Amino acid sequence: MSEWTVPQPSGPDDPRRANTPYDRVPPPLPPGQEAPVSGPPTTGAGAWWWGLGLLLCVPMLSNLLVVAGALGYRAAVRKTLTPTGHEVVRRAVNWHLSQLLYTAVLLAVHVVLLMTFASDEPVPLASPISTAMGLLVLLVIYGLVLSIVAANRAARGDLTRTVGAIPFVRA
Repeated sequence: MSEWTVPQPSGPDDPRRANTPYDRVPPPLPPGQEAPVSGPPTTGAGAWWWGLGLLLCVPMLSNLLVVAGALGYRAAVRKTLTPTGHEVVRRAVNWHLSQLLYTAVLLAVHVVLLMTFASDEPVPLASPISTAMGLLVLLVIYGLVLSIVAANRAARGDLTRTVGAIPFVRA
């Protein structure tokens, strides 16, 4: 009899079907007990790497993506974080939220100054209008450098001081 004429298993309940590790289902956990977390502890460096999203250079959109990514990362790795990792993620989220707020304020100041001082004549480079945009560029550069340095330090298990971060998240 050839392999074409041998009856093949028809479904998961067929006794002729081979038993694979994927067929085994773990027993259900008692109520109130969580599944054990496997894998190495997480350092939290990923929350800082989200800061590289600022390279998109779309001021508010980039900041919103970075904040959403850092908060999503925090929720995803919360159970595997080391105690230092919790602090790393908290500092990263606080900085990203602070940077979002600073960007919104600087853009609002820029628009107000533009509406107040701009007219049909060209604006000199050292005007109040360009000051807000210059500060925004410096803020982005600081955020990028801080994200890279803090992520590398977090990967080693060290903390980084986040100068200018508002403590939105306390614990």
